[in-house]
Amino acid sequence: MFSADGRHYAAVCANSAARTLFLVADGRRGAEYQGISDQLIQWTPDGGKLIYTAVAGGRNFLVVNEEPLPVTNLMGRAPVVLPETGGRYAFATFDGS
Repeated sequence: MFSADGRHYAAVCANSAARTLFLVADGRRGAEYQGISDQLIQWTPDGGKLIYTAVAGGRNFLVVNEEPLPVTNLMGRAPVVLPETGGRYAFATFDGS
């Protein structure tokens, strides 16, 4: 997965011994998770933030620049919304109540 400007890349990799997945972004290895959704890996339009979803310990996370944000359920067809330019993002989540 390349950023829109082509300056950044990310790839999902596997640790088969631990049965986990991790992301390599611009040559840096990220944290290991039980699952990473390869359909929700996105760079913000300015290439400044890498956003993806992951599962660890039975919990869901939205990961932004390797900072895991706990989420219960992401909402909508496009759970993470990006503007046409810039580095902002938005997402909606609910706790089921």
